[in-house]
Amino acid sequence: MELFHLTTRHLISKILQEGLLPELGKRSSQCEEEEAIFLFTSMEAVEDAVLNWFGDEVGEEVPLGVLKVTLPDSWEENIFVDPNVGYEAVCKAPIPPEFIQEYYTEIDF
Repeated sequence: MELFHLTTRHLISKILQEGLLPELGKRSSQCEEEEAIFLFTSMEAVEDAVLNWFGDEVGEEVPLGVLKVTLPDSWEENIFVDPNVGYEAVCKAPIPPEFIQEYYTEIDF
């Protein structure tokens, strides 16, 4: 399963070392109640987020990057993709660094 995580560029090296941890951050706490990792199901969805709501949230001055998360089939039980939305995947389990790689470190959509 291939997914994408959009983040601020300054967090990329930390994530590559420590993995992704479920959190309830500033943006997610506005619409979620539980800690989770939010992922996108395609690069099209990442681009759409940057050009719309995510870009509006962080502003143009914040450098962004994309991480590719490649999970083995055994991880499907940890990933929920809302069939009504389709572009967002949610994981409530920590994702180890061996499943994560840099994809884009500079976003210019």
